[in-house]
Amino acid sequence: MNHNLIGRLFTGSMARLSESMDLLARMADEMQISSLEAAEMAEAANDDLNDAYRPFTQATADAGLTTPSAPIHNQS
Repeated sequence: MNHNLIGRLFTGSMARLSESMDLLARMADEMQISSLEAAEMAEAANDDLNDAYRPFTQATADAGLTTPSAPIHNQS
């Protein structure tokens, strides 16, 4: 890199900036992995919820209703 800035202060600042950018890049990679895992867990939870609630949804449709009752109302 060619520039007209020289000196200990500038060189130290550039070294700290480089270290900070390396840390930022590593954190971004970790966050990318964590975000993907969180998205997959959210999708699985959504699928589980839909599977659990499907009988109520089907019963609602079979009864000709548009809004299902709360699950607690269907428990004996």
